[in-house]
Amino acid sequence: MRSVIVLLAFVLGAVIGRAQETQVAFDNDGTIFALTQTLNEQYGVITGFDGFVEARLFQRGTDSTYLLELVILRDGKRERSTQILSQQDIELIRRKLAAAAAPPTVSLDQSGRTSLLWGSTLWSLLYYGTATSIALNIDNSSVPILLAGGLGYLVPALITSNLPVTDGAASLALGGMFQGTLHGWALAALTGGQTPFDNDTPRLGLGLSVITGVAESVVGYVVATETHMSEGRAGVINTTSFYGLLSGVLVTAAVFDQVQPSSDVAARSLGGMALAGAAAGVVVGNLLADAQYYSPGDATMYGISGLLGAALPVVVMAAIQPDNMSATATSLLCLGGTVGGLWAGSELVKGKDYPSSDGTVSIISLLGGGAIGLGLSQALDMAPEWSALMSYAGALGGFCVSLALARPEEPTRSTSWLDLDVDVDVNPLGPWTLRRDHQGIQRPDPFLAFKLRL
Repeated sequence: MRSVIVLLAFVLGAVIGRAQETQVAFDNDGTIFALTQTLNEQYGVITGFDGFVEARLFQRGTDSTYLLELVILRDGKRERSTQILSQQDIELIRRKLAAAAAPPTVSLDQSGRTSLLWGSTLWSLLYYGTATSIALNIDNSSVPILLAGGLGYLVPALITSNLPVTDGAASLALGGMFQGTLHGWALAALTGGQTPFDNDTPRLGLGLSVITGVAESVVGYVVATETHMSEGRAGVINTTSFYGLLSGVLVTAAVFDQVQPSSDVAARSLGGMALAGAAAGVVVGNLLADAQYYSPGDATMYGISGLLGAALPVVVMAAIQPDNMSATATSLLCLGGTVGGLWAGSELVKGKDYPSSDGTVSIISLLGGGAIGLGLSQALDMAPEWSALMSYAGALGGFCVSLALARPEEPTRSTSWLDLDVDVDVNPLGPWTLRRDHQGIQRPDPFLAFKLRL
């Protein structure tokens, strides 16, 4: 009888002890009661067990500990294992589950914020402060210049502290900050005729340039941010818009056979054509960016090519007939050179994907080559017109060297409006580089090569 009582006591104690273990959820929301293999692989809660199948969690009523019940598959058989966990262990598991289940946080892309603040500060100090001082007829010009410089940093810094500022947004905003001033002067010429140019204090042009510059920088930032514009696309739009404005000025100069406007009609035509050209440049820039991908370095190469194309007729005409330069002929040739240079630039970068560092090196090489050419012309005591041609030749050579040294990314597939694809390869070191052809004969590489694919 005593043995029966002892056996019943043991059984009753086991039942009571088991009843004090209550199953609880793994997570804080009380939704995950069984941690399956799939969930465990997703959240990575339990590690170090081969053949994990399932886990359940029980809270022990006697103390603040927990019982982790594991089911493990070994040699084709399921085995049950238990572990005692503390309250700290459970809190760690629940924090891990909460972090894994939380929606991913998207950090603000402010990669272009530094360049935007640098640009706005410098432009405010160098132009906007002085322009505001003259436009408002302030005697002590140092006050608005210093205020504009400080506000040019502080206002954008405060506004963009919790806003995304991508490289594309910074590029388009800074483009608007610069080109907006030109558009303001063009608007002043369109509305005021010769007045903004004849006055000793051209307050109308300066005032409008400040307003349009600030407005276009804000619009540029908003548009680029809302459309998720890349830096390369913004650079192409900025560049093409600038050359569009230049083309409008060249057309006006060609029509009136003079560079400086001498009448209200010429001045208004200059302003209207410049604004129309800038607007057309924005449209064309978007079409170019739709037709092929432009990296930041591509946009820089494209702009340099346009500059070289625009300057070529000027330096050639100045060298050939410096005393009898026709404004009409020079303007038309310069217009053709601009269009040709931009086309050559777009073909030059097609499928190349130059990084921004290559674009920076090209600018430095352009300036360095131009300085070398100018220095040589001064050493040879050349006439000013021939000095300009030598400087241009040096700049062109520097640009070609930078192309030869550039390291573009993996080629991308470019699209085009036509099924005609032209690749332009410039290799200044080619004539001095020998390479065996398919017949085993050593030949120099070409300086300039074109590949046409239909």
